[in-house]
Amino acid sequence: MEWLAFAGSVLGGLISGLFTFIGVRLSISHDEYKKQRERIEKAKNEKPRLEIVSLKTVDEASETEVPNNDCNVLALDIEKFRVEEGRSCFYYNEAALEIKNLTFAEYELINNGSTEIEDICVTSNIPDFMSLIEFERKDFYIKERFLNYGVWSNKRYIKPKDTFTLRVYYIKGEIPTTTFGCPELVIWLRDVNDFVWSQTLDAPTKDIEKPIMRSDALLREACDILPTIRSFREKMEQRGKHAR
Repeated sequence: MEWLAFAGSVLGGLISGLFTFIGVRLSISHDEYKKQRERIEKAKNEKPRLEIVSLKTVDEASETEVPNNDCNVLALDIEKFRVEEGRSCFYYNEAALEIKNLTFAEYELINNGSTEIEDICVTSNIPDFMSLIEFERKDFYIKERFLNYGVWSNKRYIKPKDTFTLRVYYIKGEIPTTTFGCPELVIWLRDVNDFVWSQTLDAPTKDIEKPIMRSDALLREACDILPTIRSFREKMEQRGKHAR
């Protein structure tokens, strides 16, 4: 019977050790969770925040003026979608190819938060209706009929009280929106502590929302054109089935 006593002793030791291990792991997990919560709360208290210093609107862009801003974007209505030789093509008003057909709103914004901004990305807030492209590459996107949602700023590491300039171009009389007047732009901020924030901008007005903490996944999703392409293709296929 000695072997039973020995086995019981070993088993008791293993169980005791297992509970000790689990207890230590739970304690570590709790401490890590607490530290992460404290880190998040600190980030929220010291978050970066863009506020509008000035807004200039111009009814007609000039061909002689070279935009010297940190970020220049062109907001375009998606007029038509087709699949051509297997490729998804998004059609826009080609009037945007001529500078004289464009108007713009130019924002000067200041980082009135307590944390330095590492990167800024501007995205479309109405992906089913509007493509947002880098102004300097507009000819390429329009002629090649590409879809785009995210434009990154040329300026990085914006310290507290430092400024950032954003110019938003439109075709005259064609400001993309929805039936309910949804704000068309979202400004994404990545701070130097690797937290991500978003601020909705109701261009071309002075309405900008306070920053909200987001995730990397949501930022990637905001720039991702593939779900929209799949959606447009599915709708086109459904129309084709109904037509038959």
